[in-house]
Amino acid sequence: MYKRLLSSVLIIMLLLSAWSPISVQASDGINDIRGHWAEEDLNKWMEKGILVGYQDGTIRPDNNITRAEFVTLINKVFGLYELSREQFADVEDSKWYSREILKARAAGYIAGYGSNVFKPDNYITRQEAVVIIAKVFELQSGSNYTSKFKDGSLVKEYAKDSVSALVEKGYIAGYEDGTFRPDNYITRAETIKILNKIIPSLYNEKGDYKNEEVAGNALINTEGVILKDTVINGDLYLAQGIQNGDVTLDGVNVKGTVFVNGGGSDSIHFINTKINRVVVNKTGVRIVTSGNTSVESVVVKSGAKLEEKELTGDGFKNVTVDSQLSAGNEIIFVGDFEQVDVLADDALLETKEAKMKLRIFGQRIKVNGKAIEKSSKNYIVNGELISTEEEPGPSDAPGAEDDQNSGSPGSSTNPAPTKNPNEEWRLVWSDEFNGSEINMANWSYDDPTNGRWNGEVQSYTQNNAYIKDGALVIEARKEDITEPSGETYHYTSSKLITKGKKSWKYGKFEIRAKMPQGQGIWPAIWMMPEDEPFYGTWPKCGEIDIMELLGHEPDKIYGTIHFGEPHKESQGTYTLPEGQTFADDFHVYSIEWEPGEIRWYIDGKLYHVANDWYSRDPYLADDYTYPAPFDQNFFLILNISVGGGWPGYPDETTVFPQQMVVDYVRVYQKDKYPHREKPAKEEVKPREPLEDGNYIYNGGFDVDDSAAVGVDGVPYTSYWTFLTASGGAATVNVEEGVMHVQIENGGTTDYGVQLLQAPIHLEKGAKYKASFDMKAENPRQVKLKIGGDGDRGWKDYAAIPPFTVSTEMTNYEFEFTMKDDTDVKARFEFNMGLDDNDVWIDNVKLIKTEDAPVIDPSEIARPPLLSGNYIYNGTFDQGPNRMGFWNFVVDSTAKATYYIGSDVNERRFETRIEKGGTSRGAIRLVQPGINIENGKTYKVSFEASAANTRTIEVEIASNLHNSSIFATTFEISKESKIYEFEFTMDKDSDKNGELRFNLGGSNVNVYIDNVVMKRVSTDEVEGNLILNGVFNGLAGWGYGAYEPGSADFESHEEQFRAIISSVGNEGWNVQLYQDNVPLEQGQTYEVSFDAKSTIDRKIIVQLQRNGTSDNNWDSYFYQEVELTNELKTFKYEFTMSKPTDSASRFNFALGNTENKTYAPHEIIIDNVVVRKVATPSALILNGTFDDGMDHWLLYWGDGEGNCDVTDGELEINITKVGTADYMPQIKQENIALQEGVTYTLSLKARALEARSIKVDILDSSYNWYGGTIFDLTTEDAVYTFTFTQSKSINNGVLTINLGTIEGKTSAATTVYLDDILLEQQ
Repeated sequence: MYKRLLSSVLIIMLLLSAWSPISVQASDGINDIRGHWAEEDLNKWMEKGILVGYQDGTIRPDNNITRAEFVTLINKVFGLYELSREQFADVEDSKWYSREILKARAAGYIAGYGSNVFKPDNYITRQEAVVIIAKVFELQSGSNYTSKFKDGSLVKEYAKDSVSALVEKGYIAGYEDGTFRPDNYITRAETIKILNKIIPSLYNEKGDYKNEEVAGNALINTEGVILKDTVINGDLYLAQGIQNGDVTLDGVNVKGTVFVNGGGSDSIHFINTKINRVVVNKTGVRIVTSGNTSVESVVVKSGAKLEEKELTGDGFKNVTVDSQLSAGNEIIFVGDFEQVDVLADDALLETKEAKMKLRIFGQRIKVNGKAIEKSSKNYIVNGELISTEEEPGPSDAPGAEDDQNSGSPGSSTNPAPTKNPNEEWRLVWSDEFNGSEINMANWSYDDPTNGRWNGEVQSYTQNNAYIKDGALVIEARKEDITEPSGETYHYTSSKLITKGKKSWKYGKFEIRAKMPQGQGIWPAIWMMPEDEPFYGTWPKCGEIDIMELLGHEPDKIYGTIHFGEPHKESQGTYTLPEGQTFADDFHVYSIEWEPGEIRWYIDGKLYHVANDWYSRDPYLADDYTYPAPFDQNFFLILNISVGGGWPGYPDETTVFPQQMVVDYVRVYQKDKYPHREKPAKEEVKPREPLEDGNYIYNGGFDVDDSAAVGVDGVPYTSYWTFLTASGGAATVNVEEGVMHVQIENGGTTDYGVQLLQAPIHLEKGAKYKASFDMKAENPRQVKLKIGGDGDRGWKDYAAIPPFTVSTEMTNYEFEFTMKDDTDVKARFEFNMGLDDNDVWIDNVKLIKTEDAPVIDPSEIARPPLLSGNYIYNGTFDQGPNRMGFWNFVVDSTAKATYYIGSDVNERRFETRIEKGGTSRGAIRLVQPGINIENGKTYKVSFEASAANTRTIEVEIASNLHNSSIFATTFEISKESKIYEFEFTMDKDSDKNGELRFNLGGSNVNVYIDNVVMKRVSTDEVEGNLILNGVFNGLAGWGYGAYEPGSADFESHEEQFRAIISSVGNEGWNVQLYQDNVPLEQGQTYEVSFDAKSTIDRKIIVQLQRNGTSDNNWDSYFYQEVELTNELKTFKYEFTMSKPTDSASRFNFALGNTENKTYAPHEIIIDNVVVRKVATPSALILNGTFDDGMDHWLLYWGDGEGNCDVTDGELEINITKVGTADYMPQIKQENIALQEGVTYTLSLKARALEARSIKVDILDSSYNWYGGTIFDLTTEDAVYTFTFTQSKSINNGVLTINLGTIEGKTSAATTVYLDDILLEQQ
């Protein structure tokens, strides 16, 4: 997957006109902004040519903005021009916004949604807009300010940092009532207001600008700008629109930061200028200082040239070559530099005309073509002469402070780590906490609500962390605090994170700290991915727990990684000698994280190693290539939680306050890491059943085999394991051949008391019957689970619902089919938690009743992925060597290899051709095993480029017919582009078709990525707010079975199919859902779908608030639906009565909706639609003008006159008729019209002098759907016309044109209109 990375989170967008905009000058006197609260700002941005109007001359300041419109505005502000090589799947090349979205993606400020979709026509919310604005202007905050808003808890996690940054800078303040309304759509005027606050001065035309003082920030987006004698009290953005041109600052004082994102080889000139800080992020730019110029610090993130010329001032003082610098970039220095620090790896420096003090913290650095020793030595550079100084300690590393162990808190005899643990590890970052305040360049406070995923009961604040005596103190207190949501918590604590500021891939992490203790206290030192969505949300993304401690066990620590889907963990523990606790003194907690292996240490002692993990997304064909997900940047977290399911909750023994005291945090890295492959799993030999066919050994509790493991100290329990958890407390005993489970406390989960046997051999496709005798002290429920272990995500294969056990010994039997892959180490579990009543068990059996059917592998068709893609691993990041499912074939006439890099920016297929061979087929990249069906049409797309222009052939072949189905050629160049074609299978279906890239016949290397093949569907509905409602795969949909529910899901024949084994206890235990469905208050919607079930049953369909972050699941639409075995269409309408929600959840509840047990069954769902509709009475709003001109817009153009509502009529006094029919014009927008429906428009009208008016039905892009001309007289009359709508639209426009109508009387007179009505027939 060849990507330009940006932090994940879901980033979304906003403004500008989607339909043929025209430039409008402020002097044109736009009627619809006169008197508007943002009139001044709107006029200013119109004069700059950034804000444009519509064809009718209006600005529509209160219109909402779509995502495509917004990126167009941002692109214009910055002058973006580079295009991404990858387009979103739902953005067509023919759309006006296609190139704008490519620009935004190339700039890295948008990422879209999952499944590579962008939803360009969706409106953008206030919080989504703020995320983008913070990204492009590089705004960050070290604090959380969302709590200042009454509705701050509604700000989503991904937006909190951005909202806080804009609040901190004073760019946003919320509404007068103290709310922010994060899910409200943002308007054009609101957007311009924010942008004007951020950049009050915008220079987008060439020229000299003198003697100005800018109160805030300024931005230059074109070449040829010269600023003279100017003071900029904020930041200055030299934007991408400068391209390779020149910009000069002469006598300028920039008190903030200059961001250099534009310029070329002779470009940016600082003359007699004073600058606090410069950040360079434009490859190849030359920055020249001359005269009395002083630049305090420079951060270089790209290849650049820094030159001092005819200088009398300090010039460039301190330069940092940032770690974000891409490998192989060269920085050229000319002049005398005070200090240069190199943090990047693989940087190239030229100093032939420079002097400097140089410090190297990166690896593989070359200066003037020569490698510099891989250590943190100081160098004195004088041209090509380089000498060394004495090696510095860790305090000389950027961001580190003096290490004073003798003065650190709690000094003891505990072993202190060396500053360089061994010759391989070198210090790259540290925080010694020796200042008076927390260094917010390193840390941020996490949100108060982001830490209650496990039942914790604290509220995180900024008041519970501070520096004292050279250490960081995080303090948990017992005190009441009320959050903005109104919820009161009785405990406070703090959580510090380095997210967005410091993150690392691989390294040794050392933290010297003293822990808190007490019931319900849960301190942790841990790490999470900087870009969590890259591999998928938790646990797919991975989590590294350096140290966790449970306060009631203060002598024991845990080191853990979490990963996978299903979730799995690898955990180690360390316990101190008796009588010692981690609260007594300081200890050093550390990990060594290398590619493919993580090691945990306490005071230098190794206690756990993890080297076997995985990451998999349900939309993929295989695991991501090892060592994913632990091959990406992670950030550090320090916190104390209070309460939760694992540590329990504080009680009368817990003493407050409790402190975690941190002496230091240090990060080391290596110049080169060893590469470790994932350990090969040993083949496990299945345990055979007993002679009577029983897979359960000692099912009668009468075997006491010393060679077999049993319950410790309990005779006749051979082969059985007894466990308690989650508060469960019980013992077992065998009484006269009957297992007696004596339960004191059933705990809080069904597995709180558990008796199990493993390993059990279960074959895919085979049928089994489980039976046993059981009774209970009092009637109670027991859960029998026959399922997998952690390697299988604890999957419940049998999906047997909890059953009621009577007080009489009774035989129970259950049958099931093993639908999952064969498992040779399955578990047979009796789960007896949640109840304190004793249980007796005997005669346990598991018998195979029917063998698995024999299936010819050649008859198995490989299904498409859930995304609908028939190509497996089209992103080249899965399987062995990232080539899973592909073959690379080279014939005897050619010589070539391939390369796929391990770095996230290198994950694409690349050829290494020495000899191209005699034909295109001499070198082939092939994917076999594709199911291609007769009569079906498919679309293939891929991204490709080449070292030089050349031709490749792409072929679809049938192995069944040993022939080519379709072939085409493409000329590809150095520029990466998306290529696509369609083909129809005109031969018999082939389950083993092939996609072939024929790359021979040339020595020019080829690069290929993002290969997709999908079946072409023509069933999508216009205006559908649901993505992929026709189930061409499962892209866009979420689904799941949540215990005790159990189900499998697939897209079959372009329908959704849920294969339900157990419905569980609640409707949500099995569900299908889609997020980010926008709903507007007051709008009416149609909800429709097709569905059936193999048994008669009820399901529930809902549109609701997405409560994943705060458990608020307010319902907007709720419908119970009765399904039968007949596929039926269900259609409903509802009006959104709640406040607008731009990201609601559409949900099918397929679990237990009737509080009863269902037999295993299947549900089919198809053609899901949610779209806007309107009742006839609501098609035209305020058609009687009772509310004045509300909902109506007026445009004069070059016509003249005035307009008012008098006596309930609209009176339009035309003194000059315009040159076009729409000058003047009144209109109403946002009318919802449905395809195939017939409508009648009626209105009452007259004129003082007979004349004609023209009526049209359009959409917002001015596509015409119907219209007519009415000849008015001086008498009131009702005029009507009827039309049938040819296309469903939600952006319909009614225009009544009163200008010059060709061939008709068009007098300048007064026209009266009333009772305008649009009705559905």
